[in-house]
Order: sequence, then C-alpha cells, then structure tokens
Amino acid sequence: MIAAYYYSAGILQGYPTAICYQHDAMSFGSGIVDVERGKFAAAEDLSILEDIGNWLSTNGEAIYRSRPWRYASEGPTQEVEGQFSDGSATEYTGSDFRFTAGNGCIYATCLHYPEDGQINIKSLAKSKDPNKPAFHGIITDVDILGFEEKPEFCIDENGLWFATKTIQSAFPVVLKIHTD
Repeated sequence: MIAAYYYSAGILQGYPTAICYQHDAMSFGSGIVDVERGKFAAAEDLSILEDIGNWLSTNGEAIYRSRPWRYASEGPTQEVEGQFSDGSATEYTGSDFRFTAGNGCIYATCLHYPEDGQINIKSLAKSKDPNKPAFHGIITDVDILGFEEKPEFCIDENGLWFATKTIQSAFPVVLKIHTD
C-alpha cells in the first residue's frame, strides 16, 4: 500500500484526492502513504505536498498516533481498482467517511463535505438490537477540526446527526467525536 494510492508513473493526484487516499490507507491500518521513491518532477507536485502538510497541521491528530476504529469506512462510493486506475480521481459524496480512533475520540473524516452541511454517520447509530450493538459508546461532544462552528448533534437508530451553517470545504473535513 505504498505510493500507488496517489502517485504512480509520474501522476500525482491533487490535494483532496491525495488526502482521501492517505486517510483511506490509515483507516484500514496501513499507516501514512509514502510517495514513490521521493522524486517529484514538477513544482505543482511540491505545491500539492505543501497543501497536504497544511491539511495535516490542522487535522493530523486524526492520522498521527491514531489507529483503525471498529469500522474503516462508511458510504456508497467504491474505490476503483486495477491497472491505470490512479489516473482518475474518485468522486466522493457527503456520506463517505473514513474512521480512525485515538485520544479517547473517534475521528470521522468526511471525504466530501456536503454543501448543505447535513451530516449523518450511520456507524454511530443507537443499536436496534441491544444484544448486538454496532456502537456501544457514549458520545459526549462533536468538534470539527479547523473550524470554530460548534455543531449540535443528536443520535438515534439511524446514526449521529448534525447540521452546520458555516462550514464549506473542497477538502476532507475531520469530525472529532468525543466518547466516554
């Protein structure tokens, strides 16, 4: 799981795609993705790496010293696999999440934050069957890394729900879910 995620044969995917692939690898327990042989041909490649560094300075706690959570992912989008697949970016939805855990929290990275700000994370639903809970923690708070808006949330049998009014991002947004 090295480099082929976003850099292969001289093709470096743009910043949002690279972050999504990196977080995808982390949520499945692979660690941070290294770039093939550390060589870059164009200045735009270096710019993408600087953008990734900026994203990590805000959201790094969801990557560094974290570990896979009970579920690695949630959402309808399927990754394209096979030869020549790294030349095209995956189109994620507001329902596509990757999960890690650490510091007493669950980190849910929304790979494409919805314009309407409506979030539903089904993996954090109250159990319909108390003998087999999918998630059996207590959510005490939700923060959105890099943003000041504080969402009000609710949890029911269909998931963790909240809406934001001011958050807009073309890049993945990390939700820090505090648990007891």
